Amino acid sequence: MQTTYLLNGQPLVSSQSGANHFGDGLFETIAIRQGRPCLWQYHLDRLHQGCLRLGFPVIEVAQLTAEVQQLCHSRPRAVLKIILSTGDTQRGYQRAAGIAPNRFVQCHPWPDSPLYQTPSPSVSLQLCQTRLGCQPLLAGIKHLNRLEQILARKEIQPPAVEGVMLNQQGQVVEGTMSNVLLWRAGTYLTPPIVDCGIAGVVRQFVLDQAVQQNQTVHQEVVSLAMLRQADALFILNSLLGVRQVVAVGEHVYPSVAMPTFLQRIHQACFIPN
Repeated sequence: MQTTYLLNGQPLVSSQSGANHFGDGLFETIAIRQGRPCLWQYHLDRLHQGCLRLGFPVIEVAQLTAEVQQLCHSRPRAVLKIILSTGDTQRGYQRAAGIAPNRFVQCHPWPDSPLYQTPSPSVSLQLCQTRLGCQPLLAGIKHLNRLEQILARKEIQPPAVEGVMLNQQGQVVEGTMSNVLLWRAGTYLTPPIVDCGIAGVVRQFVLDQAVQQNQTVHQEVVSLAMLRQADALFILNSLLGVRQVVAVGEHVYPSVAMPTFLQRIHQACFIPN
């Protein structure tokens, strides 16, 4: 007997995709400038790592690049989303043998929210009560299971536009959609992505550029006390670049200029490759 579906009470021809049923897949969200992706190699590298972790075939870079060019070549500013997911599968968690992943490439208009406009505004954050679970196998990659982030985003109330997420030990890991970077006593600190969290492409870009530009960026466990004692705080995201934080909840940070190093990073995040 054929499997049948209803969507909002109406018959539906539906895919048995593992992404639909179990979140079995990966995604990347990429800034487009002048028809081309920004930080493209960083996104490809993370996608490759995700494929290795989830047991997906290695991505065909030339094919994917051609599809991106086809969709985005006429867009001066846009958002690209790439989704890789298991193809049609049977009920249950076992993937069918030899199953080929589906590849979705989408091009969206650039968000019209003031948060995503230039000049880049400073932002306020809120501490989220939803905590990240521990799963080292999935730490770093951008898999499709984002329920923790969805629940955390529901907590955020204006004027906050982003939330700080902790691990089960109460240590700072990341934002709901960003990584965090502290400036403290002349040194940059960012939490290690080991047991949970996403290794953001801008975060990795900062780490790489720090080596080239003789800057010090430590990957170090960050407590809430350290977050509040920082001389300055920044969030990192492929659509936001580098944004300075003015407050986390009731704690207000001193008014300081964004360091030149981070200004350059922010500008470089939106140079197409």
